[in-house]
Amino acid sequence: MHRYPPRRRILSRFAAVSLVFSALGACATVTPAALDEAANRSSADSLEQLLGETSVSEATTNASNLERAWRLVEARDCEQAMPLAVSVLRNDHEDMDARLVVAECAVIDDDTQSAEQHYEQILAETREPRALRGLGVIRAREGRYDEAQVLLEEAVSVGPNDWRTWNALGFISDVEGDWVNAADAYQRAAGLAPGEAPPLNNLGLSYLQQGQTEAAIGAFTEAMIREPDFDPAGENLRMALIFDGQLENALWGLPEERRPVVLNNAGIVARSQGDMELAATLFQRALDESPVFYERAFNNLRALNLNAASEPEPAAVD
Repeated sequence: MHRYPPRRRILSRFAAVSLVFSALGACATVTPAALDEAANRSSADSLEQLLGETSVSEATTNASNLERAWRLVEARDCEQAMPLAVSVLRNDHEDMDARLVVAECAVIDDDTQSAEQHYEQILAETREPRALRGLGVIRAREGRYDEAQVLLEEAVSVGPNDWRTWNALGFISDVEGDWVNAADAYQRAAGLAPGEAPPLNNLGLSYLQQGQTEAAIGAFTEAMIREPDFDPAGENLRMALIFDGQLENALWGLPEERRPVVLNNAGIVARSQGDMELAATLFQRALDESPVFYERAFNNLRALNLNAASEPEPAAVD
């Protein structure tokens, strides 16, 4: 029987197939490779059209509208947030909070070009920490980490109490392999936002990259205590348990249809780390657990076996 390896470095790079980073710095939970669905007609490039449709009688500049708009942005509901921001801009096109709502909605709608333009326009006028953070996150997603770090460090120097900025700085430190600063940044973010799971989820992934599976399990567990329905932490916790040698605990409570998926994903991560024996065991277990033919796991296992068969035998040593 294969012994599942405890406490080793299992992530030399981000395995986006199954290990989920969250909330680089924007208002919602995201993975580095994906954003949620775009709102229908709410993207920043429709701003002029919305302004034209908003009559003076409908416009309002009171604080409650902006407060509601930000709550909607937090919920990724830009379809409703954008008209509220536009109603403010209709009367005061310089209103900073309304302009930031428009920029954030462009990020949510995956309209990076518009978001970048809005942030840069704001930063040409003032070093607004939320605009610095927003542009820093865009640079991080583009892989321009040095530029991102400069922007994010300026953002925390101006606005040190924004948990999203610290969370994004933690991600940059992880990319650079600076584990100490990554942990510090995630812990600061978690302290500033005691009800938010993403900083602790990302802290767990940072530990997992270092092979500190026990610490990773603790961080993922705490993230789930904060937000029991936060799926990325649950998925990552199961992965950490598998690599800590706790396969049965990792599968406990999973619906039958999810077990093969988790096993297959864990096999992909093991394969990416060069542990072919563990990968084969996990792919085979995925096939055994699946109530129907699991083509993806079958193909993964077959490819693994073909690669192993094509490798030359190592030379014998006397």
